[in-house]
Amino acid sequence: MRAVTVPQEVEKRIQQFYCQADTILDRVWGGGTQMIHFGFYPTGKSSDTSHLESLIETVRQAALRLDLRPGQRILDAGCGLGGPAVWLARNFDIEVHGISNVPLHVESASRHAAQCGLLGAGRVQFSLLDYADTGFAAGSYDGVVAIESVCYALATTDFLKEAFRLLKLGGRLVVLDGFRTARQFSADDEQLMESWLSGWGACHLDTVKEFCGKASGCGFDQVEFEDLQQHFKPSHYASFRFTRFLCPGAWFLNRLHILSDTLYGHLRASRDVWYAAERGLCLQGIVSAVKAHD
Repeated sequence: MRAVTVPQEVEKRIQQFYCQADTILDRVWGGGTQMIHFGFYPTGKSSDTSHLESLIETVRQAALRLDLRPGQRILDAGCGLGGPAVWLARNFDIEVHGISNVPLHVESASRHAAQCGLLGAGRVQFSLLDYADTGFAAGSYDGVVAIESVCYALATTDFLKEAFRLLKLGGRLVVLDGFRTARQFSADDEQLMESWLSGWGACHLDTVKEFCGKASGCGFDQVEFEDLQQHFKPSHYASFRFTRFLCPGAWFLNRLHILSDTLYGHLRASRDVWYAAERGLCLQGIVSAVKAHD
């Protein structure tokens, strides 16, 4: 297996964010599920689904697009703390290999899988790797899933090329992430986008058209996008509601060098992603595609 190839300064920024924010993300947001993504609400109403159920529902929505069958091998590209990989393996009787460029994630995810009795070949395993350059053999997987992780790719095309190479014929790619609604915004709107992206250590967002065009250009067929913003809106609001009153105090503590830039950035991003979505600058959705030919 090859070493991680993400440039050092970007890798450091991503690792700093997750290493300092994991306690908030898993204990406060994930509730111990090891799932640190936004939650999917089937009816679009928070009153109909609990927060923890919404986190699981996000993974289930990705699984539906993968069209999983027992015995398949799935790559979880940007696996986070391993909660989605463990849930997929347990509920669909498949093998899941999660990869991340954050050592803390690989360690925590492996512990979680071991505690659940799923760690090991044939069930769930985790590796410290770059999802744009894994070193795995071509045609190794029946599916590739990426949940809120492609926004950390330096070049989306590199991720897509590698996903295409790793898939077997007929294999499916599912990317659940945020997307810009336009390439250019006003200066104020661009500043808002930069506020939440940089606060979470993310690199950039493609528009839907850009991402789907890149996927087709990398060889994928049946490239489809589903706008799921209304289903994620309650989760975005929960993030905003939790942090909006903390941000002024956090800003002050940050200026006094009591609170780190990373943790202040996390709180700021958790607030500003709601503002950006409400302005129509970004949305959350799923891109699915098929490898129909070599």
